[in-house]
Amino acid sequence: MSSSKLIDLCVTEGALLRVNGGLQSLGYAVQENTVANLITGCASRRPGDGALLSYQEQDLTEQKIKAAISAFEETLNFSLTPEQKDAVLQAVINPVAIICGGAGTGKTTILLAILEVYDKLVDQLPQYLVALSGRAARRMSEATGRPALTIAKLLAMHAGEDKEPLPDALLLIVDEASMVDLLSMYRLAGALPEATRILLVGDAAQLPPVGVGLIFHDAIACNKLTLIELTAVQRQKSTSGIHHLATNIRNGVFDPSLLNSTSGDVSYTYTDSPNIVVKHFRSHPDAEQTIILVPTRKGPMGADQINKLIQATFDQPAPEIHHLFRGREMIPWLTSTGAKLRLGDRVMVTENKYDADIRNGDIGAITAVYPEMQVDQSLGELTIDGRSVPITIDILPILELGYAITIHKSQGSQWDTCLLVLPTYAQHMIDQTLIYTGITRAVNSLVIMGDSVLLQKAVERGPSNEERNTDLAAKLTAF
Repeated sequence: MSSSKLIDLCVTEGALLRVNGGLQSLGYAVQENTVANLITGCASRRPGDGALLSYQEQDLTEQKIKAAISAFEETLNFSLTPEQKDAVLQAVINPVAIICGGAGTGKTTILLAILEVYDKLVDQLPQYLVALSGRAARRMSEATGRPALTIAKLLAMHAGEDKEPLPDALLLIVDEASMVDLLSMYRLAGALPEATRILLVGDAAQLPPVGVGLIFHDAIACNKLTLIELTAVQRQKSTSGIHHLATNIRNGVFDPSLLNSTSGDVSYTYTDSPNIVVKHFRSHPDAEQTIILVPTRKGPMGADQINKLIQATFDQPAPEIHHLFRGREMIPWLTSTGAKLRLGDRVMVTENKYDADIRNGDIGAITAVYPEMQVDQSLGELTIDGRSVPITIDILPILELGYAITIHKSQGSQWDTCLLVLPTYAQHMIDQTLIYTGITRAVNSLVIMGDSVLLQKAVERGPSNEERNTDLAAKLTAF
């Protein structure tokens, strides 16, 4: 049977659908329809309709919102810009809104203002702050001073017949929304009530979701939802080399002169040697606030290899984490990459573990190693953001060395200094969004190591999300 006849058969049987000149599987079509129905239903709902808890929405008038913004501003030691005030107004007055802005455009300040306005005007409306990754959820909580969950945790608590359902009206704020894939949003849509107010916050220039779909990008592209685009940079000064380079990359422009900025916060070194990267990292005066960002874990300049090389450079052999092997003897623990974990090592958590209060992407240090298992079953101690976490046999499998991490893992986090490594062998996966995401992880210093030609090629290639075919934007446009 020819491929065209096979496709026709799949269409006839309903396994494939012809959509906007292309083909879409039935499963993805159902998921997109569910998400589109949720968003469009929430966007078209009148304030106060749909649930008893939503009656307070009638107080969300322009006059009252502006007064609440002014009250919030009085608690600050600076003034909100007109752009920020309008962003808060539009985000609150509309039942569904999108805030899109590059690094440093003040999204956190705006989010704080939005939450304060809701507290003042609709204090009975439950608020749910979520993000896809554990690291992003933790940073969201730290920035707002409020609880934040991963989408998976929210669903684990409230989705299913034996779970307590969500309230019949609520505010949902999704941070780092560009990371959210179709399946996650589909599952979320199945748990949310009709009277949900939705705010998506993110940066469309960052990496697209690892999974299928482009929820954030499609919500913007439909041109039917309230879009608040932030342009004024708040975090870094206008003279910042990091800001200028990031803005150029975001806008699809590559200027080689920006690789060695006059402001001194951006520098470039050509190298194809992981040892040069390691030497630069070890010589940095504040290595604890420095991270190495790479496109991939594998390869001679991947995260796994660089982590092993860095660990090998420490002068004195340090105590190693051991575990009980077959109930008989204590032997060194080896990570999935074959690395040992030693006292003082920087490590990264690779999965959420809520009972230990650690999240996927958390980075900490091993601050204690015990020669024998303790009464609490711990083999050592991990310190993350000042918190002590016992290292048990349940936690060991989700720890990896964390001196170097992939750019994907870095989303939602920032460091004082970033070493952005761009090996030639990884050029097939380096695009504009990957470069931009890596650059914007740096707060005060960015060192680009590799081949600058890859930067130019990445910009010329454009965002990888443009290579994805979805139909959600069309479904949203049709409402």
